[in-house]
Amino acid sequence: MSAPRIILVAGGECSGRKSFARAYRRSFLLDLPFRKLGEGIASRSSFSSIIELDERDDRTRELLRKAKGLGYRITMYYLFAGSSLALLRGHGRSVVEKKPFDPDAIEESYRHTYKGLALALPCLSLVFLVTNFKTTRIRAVLEPGETKEEDMLEAIVSLKREAEGLGPLPFSLDLVE
Repeated sequence: MSAPRIILVAGGECSGRKSFARAYRRSFLLDLPFRKLGEGIASRSSFSSIIELDERDDRTRELLRKAKGLGYRITMYYLFAGSSLALLRGHGRSVVEKKPFDPDAIEESYRHTYKGLALALPCLSLVFLVTNFKTTRIRAVLEPGETKEEDMLEAIVSLKREAEGLGPLPFSLDLVE
């Protein structure tokens, strides 16, 4: 019997995690059922999940350690979108959904999700680093345990810099109602 699988879609707030999961459900996500991380692990079956991966979220890392200990093969698609693009997406979503827009929460998410990725690496079997700007592209594939830690961190930092280098928004969010 093969090991159960978890396929995670992770990234900061408004990085496009849900859109990525919908678009690639039948391919990258192997059409696995979506479950919350804890519920999926408790089921002892294969599943997919969408997570933020905040470095301050010890529970998520503990669940990933537990899953690894139970023999899960954990694959992650981590989306880099950059905080400026995330702010733009978040504002657009708030207008469509008629919900309050909280730019500070989005920026806070981005400050902590990159470090969360680095902290989660030891639990992961395979990590796809994906840029999610105008188009979605797999930019690097990391295999913790096989790829040197410094090479993995260098790839993360390089894509973070690229994502954040998108520059300022072309307008002030304060001016858009």
